[in-house]
Amino acid sequence: PALSADSRGYVFLVADGVGAFAQAANGSARAIRSVAQYLVDMSEMSLSAEPEREQEVVSRVHDAVVETHNTLLALDEDGIPGSALTTLTMLVAIWPRLFVVHVGDSRAYRLRDGQLTQLTTDQTMAQAMVDSGEWTRAIADASPLRHVLVSALGSAEIDPQVRSLDLERQD
Repeated sequence: PALSADSRGYVFLVADGVGAFAQAANGSARAIRSVAQYLVDMSEMSLSAEPEREQEVVSRVHDAVVETHNTLLALDEDGIPGSALTTLTMLVAIWPRLFVVHVGDSRAYRLRDGQLTQLTTDQTMAQAMVDSGEWTRAIADASPLRHVLVSALGSAEIDPQVRSLDLERQD
């Protein structure tokens, strides 16, 4: 879609339920509904007209993720608290900025001038080992720990990553 100065913006998101848990699909569906509802109020934002509100957007998308996380923690329909786990990767585009919100290992990429750039970092045990300098990327990619999340909505640990980037017309 074309994003322009008169657009209210776009939200793109993926919530991928953690498959080993009974309520994974329910968790991802609830996460999408919860985040979407929280962000509806942001439709009045115009960063072209009010660029000083950028930090407010960062705070609001972070709060949306934390609120969604708390909703999933409370979910106990099958008597299994904490089983509605999901990743969440979301892009909120409000011209001329892009806000990348990330929990888990679903990835976001930007295509610019024919080049793909990964915008997120997997929140897995394998990535933590790479970040600490203990493992190389090749070791991490071959490890079963590449699928073990250290942060997910509805889990004991959450570390929502939020960053903002400049948008270009053809991104």
